[in-house]
Amino acid sequence: MKKILVIEDEPQTREILVESLEAEGFDVISAENGHIGINQVKEHGQAFASHTL
Repeated sequence: MKKILVIEDEPQTREILVESLEAEGFDVISAENGHIGINQVKEHGQAFASHTL
């Protein structure tokens, strides 16, 4: 399964993106800002298929 990181500060938009991508079969990790997103990249390394800002 491909893993995608979604970084979005608007909670409702972030949730819609996460739900839509999960429905398409992606393993989604989300972050509410760039700092948290960078930490997610550090934690998960090159496991992400795509980064969406």
